[in-house]
Amino acid sequence: MLTRRRFLAGALGSCALMSPLHVFAQRPLLSADMHSHWGMAAWGGNGDLNQGDGLRKEMTEAGILLVAMKVIADFPQLSLRGSSVHGDEYANPGLLRKYFESMASRVVARARKDGLGVVGTLADLKAAVADKKPAIALTSEGADFLEGKLDFLPEARTMGLCHLQLVHYRISEVGDISTQAPKHKGLSAFGKELVAACNKQGILVDVAHCNFAGIQHALEISTKPMVYSHGFIARKEVPEHSKNNARAIYVDQAKALAAKGGVIGIFPVFTRNPEAFADALRQAVDSVGPSHVGIGTDHSGLPRSALSGYGDYPRIAEALAKSGMSDADVQNIMGGNYIRVLGEAMAG
Repeated sequence: MLTRRRFLAGALGSCALMSPLHVFAQRPLLSADMHSHWGMAAWGGNGDLNQGDGLRKEMTEAGILLVAMKVIADFPQLSLRGSSVHGDEYANPGLLRKYFESMASRVVARARKDGLGVVGTLADLKAAVADKKPAIALTSEGADFLEGKLDFLPEARTMGLCHLQLVHYRISEVGDISTQAPKHKGLSAFGKELVAACNKQGILVDVAHCNFAGIQHALEISTKPMVYSHGFIARKEVPEHSKNNARAIYVDQAKALAAKGGVIGIFPVFTRNPEAFADALRQAVDSVGPSHVGIGTDHSGLPRSALSGYGDYPRIAEALAKSGMSDADVQNIMGGNYIRVLGEAMAG
């Protein structure tokens, strides 16, 4: 059985890119977060880019190699209606693109001030893994900034975008969302073109927040592995916008996504502590297998969480090990699966 000491001394068994620990890391950098808004107040809006090295410190202390840092692409259009987030469909032309460009630049600048690597290419990813240097992947929660055209996608890729969640809380030119009544019957014609374009340009496609039909369209179109970065698996009935399972992925689609090499990210919203969250990860493994489960914390984006911060990652790993999982399975769930699928998406 994997003990905490053995885990912290281990390496990502299935990730051939791994090599000896970088000297500054307090723990071997093995783990990853598929979906984060760490320091949302600082990274988005009126944050101070000169604030210390908080994220780098948390990552190195917890043994986290890679964090997918999300720009919230539809943020200017979001508002609260009671306890629900609503996205206004209409946006002034150019507004969301300008917002994305500004926020992507801020995220990259802040990461570099913190001494973090920025993974924008496969070479960057290989270097981060080989050097054991903590890094972020520039990602976007929603493709709203494209405003229904593919013209800007290559430029966004050049800026470092390597992981794109198709939709968020706004029914956009891309397609329907999981929490509102559908208008496009899944992905729009543009949304389908976008999936294919991401495949060609080395951008990982993320179907979180898509509705059932949208996920199905992406599964039919994508020629590369995809992720569902943060949510949970619905096993009893197909998710619908009017039900409590709206934000879930249906188990049959989760299995189909896994069959194409993809990864399901479980978020820690419905559990009380890291050990209970580990049980939720184990249940996901029961559905799709240990090579297709990861962690999407939605750090700073959840109203409640089983995790107080990245410092809880070792507790998750220890709980998984105590459940009888192999070293390799634990290491892959903690981060190896996401690192693998991101590399596969970015490869030519």
